[in-house]
Amino acid sequence: MKCFKSLSVSLLALFSGLLFAGCETEESPFTGLRLSGANCYVAAGESVELTAVFVKEDKENKSAEITWTLINDTTGGASLTAVSLLSGQSATFTAGSTEGGLCGIKVSYENYSVMAYIGVEETKISADDIPTGFAGKNWASDASEIVEVSSRSELMAAV
Repeated sequence: MKCFKSLSVSLLALFSGLLFAGCETEESPFTGLRLSGANCYVAAGESVELTAVFVKEDKENKSAEITWTLINDTTGGASLTAVSLLSGQSATFTAGSTEGGLCGIKVSYENYSVMAYIGVEETKISADDIPTGFAGKNWASDASEIVEVSSRSELMAAV
């Protein structure tokens, strides 16, 4: 009897697996906005080209008029070349001059919206940079101990 139970359970599992394997879920066609060229970092004042396309049931709708809006600009003067374009046309985004800033871009058509962000890269200090400057111990109280340095080792020795 024990052998019969395990055989019936195995057959039941096999038929259940075949039943579910034969069922495919049909994906519904995509309808919405697609935005390319966004979600990146650029240098201060640099431009990037953005393209928005409205897709209805997996087909591009070239007659859709898409609205472009800048939101929460902390780059210090970001701009877009257009506020309204047909689907598939490109707008140029130019970042402001504030390093580390971020700007949101909202692209809309009817009830559909997409948000993207573009940030301004911060200047990074490279190992190849030549350090120049002044180092001093308690320089605010005693300016007589100021030492000019031109390398990290000189800076570490001076401090």
